[in-house]
Amino acid sequence: MSLIDIVRNFEGLSNFARFEMVCDYLERFDLGFEVQIYSSGRNVIVNSGSKKEIGVSSHFDAVPGSPGANDNATAVAVTLDILKRFNNDPLKNIGVRGLFFDEEEKGLVGSRAYVRAKGTEGLIGVYNMEMVGLGDKIALWSDDLLSEGLLIKTFECVCKQDMIPCFRFPDIRKILNNSGDHYSFNQAGIKDAFCITTISDEDIKVAAKYLSLPNSNLSLISRQAYSEAPLFSNYHKSSDNAEHLNEKSLKMVSNLIYNSIRKLDSELKI
Repeated sequence: MSLIDIVRNFEGLSNFARFEMVCDYLERFDLGFEVQIYSSGRNVIVNSGSKKEIGVSSHFDAVPGSPGANDNATAVAVTLDILKRFNNDPLKNIGVRGLFFDEEEKGLVGSRAYVRAKGTEGLIGVYNMEMVGLGDKIALWSDDLLSEGLLIKTFECVCKQDMIPCFRFPDIRKILNNSGDHYSFNQAGIKDAFCITTISDEDIKVAAKYLSLPNSNLSLISRQAYSEAPLFSNYHKSSDNAEHLNEKSLKMVSNLIYNSIRKLDSELKI
């Protein structure tokens, strides 16, 4: 089954049905998991059992009225693929913790609930994903643009080796009170947690246009960028379906994260 087929299977489902679909795929891939139930939702957690783990996260909920294909079934499909690959060929020194969060669209509710209940012990850092189904370049949305964290540097190194353009951007979504789940870990003290998104040449042009402007009205600048960037053309809309996406982008992100974690596993002295 292709990754885009997995995306199609999530498309248009209710958030509870999307939760059930995550669990169904994990069972199908023979991956043990834990369901964390909190006051308003539920997260799904795949622990490796290792004392040191790298988190790979995505949210499975979608906004009302949106089929939720790129936002965020694409990231869920890639997370599942990465976990499946490591289950078939385990790491030697570290583990991978798979994290599927509920209620990201309501203000990072699921990831905040996870951090409150489970803490961050044993986590080296987190690769979080949002909208990874369209584009041949990578945007890293980081709380710290100058970060020298192992995860972000290793990811950029692998991108360079594979000749895939990779750019760091300030997390403009925070300005609109709509950041990604990596921010919950940043706030809990895990600085090497950031968001991965696929983008196009046109997205780069829009970003360059608006990020070069004075920061006197960041909220307005961000909203204008949202309205012009192809990345957001179907964002939170009824048109966010799989017909706009492609398998190549999904596989690119899966390979980049998989190879980054392999590299970390071979180099980390734990």
